[in-house]
Amino acid sequence: MQKIFLAFLLSCVVIATPARAQWAPDVNIGTLGAGVGATIALGETTALRLGIAGWSDIKRDVSKSDVDYHAKIKLANAPILLDWHPGGGSFRLSAGVIPNNDQADLEAVPSATSTFNFNGTTYTTSQVGSATGTVKVKNVAPYLGFGFGNPVAPDAGWSFSMDLGAMYLGTPKATLTATCATSLPAATCTQLQNDVSAEEAQLNDAIKNFKWYPVVQLHIGRKF
Repeated sequence: MQKIFLAFLLSCVVIATPARAQWAPDVNIGTLGAGVGATIALGETTALRLGIAGWSDIKRDVSKSDVDYHAKIKLANAPILLDWHPGGGSFRLSAGVIPNNDQADLEAVPSATSTFNFNGTTYTTSQVGSATGTVKVKNVAPYLGFGFGNPVAPDAGWSFSMDLGAMYLGTPKATLTATCATSLPAATCTQLQNDVSAEEAQLNDAIKNFKWYPVVQLHIGRKF
């Protein structure tokens, strides 16, 4: 997915960059991950900004609906933004879209008593083979924000800039699945899977309001 984003962004740079245009590549890091990008001057007060940023294997322990999870978060983002600098100054307003492949992989972990609690029913570790899931968001997220820094200003050389904003992810979608231990009776296995399906619905209800993702990104670039 990231290779597709990068190829697309490089194509945009070639198409959007006229001969002798002012542009500034950068490296950046923040809540979108770590990555590279480029700002291309479109006029005295506007610029096109393209980038790709990501991070893998961000680990967190979370608890939702009486279940503890090990979460492994993966970020893969490709911002396509238009910057407007009122009066040509450092302050900028930004809007655009962020194609992404962000998701969290979940693994349910047993409690201190070596049990799982799905939908109010307790199961032992000897009854559950595995219980895993994912949380995904929409693959193209609108973005609005502001920031400071104009890497393609007439007097720019090396530059430092910052973004503050939010991307709209829509309603997150969680899926959970469980496998039964080989020794588990069929009727109990069916109940386990039904309880996990109910737990999935409860998890979706618990995360449904997490529709906005804060963006704080720092950039260091140089104009050419």
